[in-house]
Amino acid sequence: MKKLFALTLVALILSLVAVGMSAYTFTRLKDVPKPLTVEDVTNALEKLGEQYKSPSNLIYVDNSNYQQLAESIQGLSPDFLGKFLAIYTDKLVVFDFQANAILTEVGRN
Repeated sequence: MKKLFALTLVALILSLVAVGMSAYTFTRLKDVPKPLTVEDVTNALEKLGEQYKSPSNLIYVDNSNYQQLAESIQGLSPDFLGKFLAIYTDKLVVFDFQANAILTEVGRN
């Protein structure tokens, strides 16, 4: 009888731990960031000023495209990995979405 009680108690404790972990996981799911869209980045740029409205192209710099971009854009450094290149008719802007800041801006001649 004591073994049955001990097993029941262990099962109850394990069940409570599982419920607690499930509740913790559920609450943490709310904190998972949604994927960025082009609209998110464009809206963030527009909030920085009218001059940053409607880029003609928006490129996310990552390992798959960095080498090609660095060959065609003078001064592009590995510091810009994970940042956005916003291309306008008159300038090129490096934008950090996480910091909501423009890192550099280069005018075109």
